[in-house]
Amino acid sequence: MLYSFSMAITYSEMVHFVPDPTDTANLMVSAFGWEIIETFQDSWVLLKTPGEGKIGYMQHKGEDGQPWPHAMAAFRSDQIEADIAQLKTNGLNVSEVKKSADMWHAMYVDPHGNKFMIWQEPQK
Repeated sequence: MLYSFSMAITYSEMVHFVPDPTDTANLMVSAFGWEIIETFQDSWVLLKTPGEGKIGYMQHKGEDGQPWPHAMAAFRSDQIEADIAQLKTNGLNVSEVKKSADMWHAMYVDPHGNKFMIWQEPQK
């Protein structure tokens, strides 16, 4: 099921190592409305995000059989409160917004433990 909403978050390509790239990509399509633009078997999925950004999910395990450490992507928002509300509506656990002179930001984690940050320049 795809959700219909408009979020104003953007970023460039970032790759995350996850146990199931297709499952994670499908979650992001549902949560954000992003588009899958490339796949390779069950081991790689690339998504297009707003603002011409891209994010990829790759299945890769180290010698111990555990996924490689994940990266954190930071997404810029023009309406952080509304975007956080939408993330929560779609089932993601999002921290409270922390506000400083430089930026407002919050953290969230997907079901595979990948950490993300959403941020906005402070309103004047």
